[in-house]
Amino acid sequence: MIRNILFVIISALFLATLIACSSSDPSESVIQTAIAQTQEAPDVPETEEALVADNEADPTETPSPTATPKPRVSCRDDDVETYLEELEFMMEEWDDTVTIAESTSRMSLAPIIQDMQNIKRDARRLDRPECAVYLQDLVTLAMESEITALLAFLTQESDTVVSRKMNAALTIRETVDQELEAFQADAMDAYLKSNVSADTLEEEASKAEPFLLPDGWIDTDIPDSDLTISHPEDWTPEVYGSENQFLSLDSPDGELTILLGAIHEGGLTEFESDAGRLLMHQLANEDNDYSYYNERSAEIGVYNENKGYMVEYTHRENSGDDITAEIVISIITNSGDEVFMLVSTTNDEFSQIDRLIFGDVFGSIRHVSADEIGGE
Repeated sequence: MIRNILFVIISALFLATLIACSSSDPSESVIQTAIAQTQEAPDVPETEEALVADNEADPTETPSPTATPKPRVSCRDDDVETYLEELEFMMEEWDDTVTIAESTSRMSLAPIIQDMQNIKRDARRLDRPECAVYLQDLVTLAMESEITALLAFLTQESDTVVSRKMNAALTIRETVDQELEAFQADAMDAYLKSNVSADTLEEEASKAEPFLLPDGWIDTDIPDSDLTISHPEDWTPEVYGSENQFLSLDSPDGELTILLGAIHEGGLTEFESDAGRLLMHQLANEDNDYSYYNERSAEIGVYNENKGYMVEYTHRENSGDDITAEIVISIITNSGDEVFMLVSTTNDEFSQIDRLIFGDVFGSIRHVSADEIGGE
């Protein structure tokens, strides 16, 4: 009970901070809204819950890092040959199952993931020479990463999370294929020369990538901060607010608008947990006096090195107004800065291309370094 009261109080403080920055300008008052929901985990059928737990809770499945410096180990030719024959057969079965999974609807995916987990277990238990232990760890990691990505899709995690996990799985698999090819050519030589371990490969594949400015995009400073944001060069930026503390970005056709402002206190950074941050976002939005409100989704996304707490909804400000689609999102950068954004469209809903553009915009927010300032 105390925790819930605390959330409400913090939410009110956050709103008060935004409201204090507002004026009678309608576009300025819009950005006072802070939002979103701590979504409970989607209802997952027992079979899906078992799949998730099975992929996370088996301690025997944890890849072990390759020891350094590497000791001399057993690597008999006949043992290597037998191992590679069995592994090749298993990888063919794995790839066939993945192909089926990629063309299967979400609701029919659970039994296929179960098949993948069975193959992973069999691969992990293959008899192998000592020089192939590291390769076994890498193969298991590649399988685990693909299962994890499919589980994220099955349990309806956000598109950005699913995409990130799928990209990580692809990166891991490419490296494993290279290691396997080297091992097939000369097992002992591959063992001695490999500097890849399951732990380091997983960490590297999951690392967030820094933002790279797309062609045809420009940078614009965010008012009242040392942050910058990037956007298509044909978008119109405009500083507004009683103290010029907000920024608007409008698409050339006028269909899309992004309003944003830097948050210095009373924001989501006061919470350490993602659940608490998302809950605060929701409570603040639900406190708005809309005549109509329908939350479509609330999720946490990763955009390059930034993390976003997003709610997509439709609402009507006052009775008789049109119902509009909006996205409200708080971005916390990798340097701990926070930016509140409100995205709106004049269309009935956001298109897929809109969402792709927003993802790049959200990921572009970054701290302006001294070098960048000096280079201007």
